Amino acid sequence: LLKDLDLTVLVSTANACNRAIRETLFTKAAERLANEATTRQTRKGLPSTSCTGL
Repeated sequence: LLKDLDLTVLVSTANACNRAIRETLFTKAAERLANEATTRQTRKGLPSTSCTGL
């Protein structure tokens, strides 16, 4: 089991990562392509990969 602190760190890290992706990397076109890729992965039962390549 994760301790509360571990969970908090994981969540804040994920949030910071998602914010960085939104603010710095994604143009509308790139965002659309990433969403399509994530949708394809999810459809195949694979986890979505936010933060890849950062």
